[in-house]
Amino acid sequence: FLDENYFEQLCINFANERLQSNFNKHIFEEELKIYHQEEIPAQLLEKMAVDCPDNKRTIELQKKMTEILNEASNRNPMPNLREKFVQEDLQALFGDSKRLRKAEGKFQNKAAPFDLTSYRDHFVVNHYAGSVEYRYEDMLERNNDKLLESLKSAVQQSDSKFVRSLFSDEEKIGKLRRQSGKSL
Repeated sequence: FLDENYFEQLCINFANERLQSNFNKHIFEEELKIYHQEEIPAQLLEKMAVDCPDNKRTIELQKKMTEILNEASNRNPMPNLREKFVQEDLQALFGDSKRLRKAEGKFQNKAAPFDLTSYRDHFVVNHYAGSVEYRYEDMLERNNDKLLESLKSAVQQSDSKFVRSLFSDEEKIGKLRRQSGKSL
């Protein structure tokens, strides 16, 4: 698949984690409850039992990473320093944990949702479908809600007076950004 994964792929994979969690809950947990309510024999239920991966810790990781990225976005305006803060915050939060172990082989260790024990420029997230490396590079820039110049220009040249008025100057754009709040 991808040789290098960045912020966008991390967002996609975390969305997939949530979808998988929802699928597991509805298909495995809730269906099993229905079978118990319908008094299906225990022997048959044992044969139907499926050991599905529990990705709750990875979803918890996503929430913590979102907080770190949002806090870092408001820090030092120099991108390299902000990315260093993100790396340090992630290491402080997850790096010393006993549940973390170095990935072995081709990242086959799924004992923890996160691994950065031996990496400087990237980290590993153990998703339900396997482990994926993500690069720190440009993570905060890619998490930025900055409006593209070409889009801003197109809006300002719109035939609609209303649309032009929405983005008539930088002050309004900055105000809209501040009102929108969080990234990610």
